[in-house]
Amino acid sequence: MNYDFSGTFSLEMQNIFKRISFTEKTLNDEGNFENYMVKEGKKPEQVADEFYGDPKWWWLVLLSNNIIDVENEWPKNNREIQNIFKNFLKGNSYYVFDNLDARENDIMIKFGLDGLTGYPGGIDIENYGVVDNYDSHHHRIDVKKIKGSFSEKDRFTIFRKNTITNEYDTIDGFGITACAPQYYGSTSCVEFVGPTDDVYGAGPFCSTAGSTWGVIQKKTTLGDSLHHFEFGGNLANPYAAYGSDPAYADGISGDFFSYSNMCGLTGTLLYNYITDQLPSSIKAIKVIDKLYDEQDKMKRIKLITPRLLRQISSDMTLLLSGEVPRGTVLTVKV
Repeated sequence: MNYDFSGTFSLEMQNIFKRISFTEKTLNDEGNFENYMVKEGKKPEQVADEFYGDPKWWWLVLLSNNIIDVENEWPKNNREIQNIFKNFLKGNSYYVFDNLDARENDIMIKFGLDGLTGYPGGIDIENYGVVDNYDSHHHRIDVKKIKGSFSEKDRFTIFRKNTITNEYDTIDGFGITACAPQYYGSTSCVEFVGPTDDVYGAGPFCSTAGSTWGVIQKKTTLGDSLHHFEFGGNLANPYAAYGSDPAYADGISGDFFSYSNMCGLTGTLLYNYITDQLPSSIKAIKVIDKLYDEQDKMKRIKLITPRLLRQISSDMTLLLSGEVPRGTVLTVKV
């Protein structure tokens, strides 16, 4: 549309107040479409040129698949995917048993060691990172900006700037005890108040009750971090149990633990994933796997059959003629 700026000048701009779509009847009629697999790196205009013989039908390629945001809804080539890894998935994920009140831009700092006893000493300011995201569902801390390094079994704490005092305070969630049922259907629970291993802070459970630090139980790259679990091709609850009760010996329970603290929840899928004991029948789908799967799905599109181009062109000419009253909702009928 030509938009008039108070009579001073006009500028050709996209009219965001109008949108054209096919009718539901058209979209649901398989005879109107043909399946098409987008080849590596091909753009909508290239697909249109190959399928319709003219790149000008690029808009019809998008319209047939209800694509509005080409940047995010059109399949990316390998170079673009690698750029995602480089710019958005560069960093590490750290898994903990504690349920933390971690937020974006919190500061994660490693605890130093005493040197004499090996117990945690003061914080190590040479090893810190900025929290990019905290996934409370999977007890995962994502860090992109980091100085130094963090490893499994390292002790750490997290600070947040107090906007009132301008001081940095320790976040909540560390050192919370748990009383956890050990299997599905249990009528009792086992209380855990801290590490049980002979290595201080490296035991299989949470940090000592009342402490202000936690233990990194598992470390992955952001790309290899957990997206979800699958069992038999279906989404599985990370707090479900597998084979921990005779009734579920060959499968997983439905709703299992609803507790947010992982201390002692040894029967859950998430606990076994963090401790590298996940049964082979349970698939841990990575973020990178999910990304590639989504890209593969995007490549499978449908295109309206070429025999309908003349009629569509006629309908589009009418709809874009400017003669349609403002506020009217119309659809292309095929």
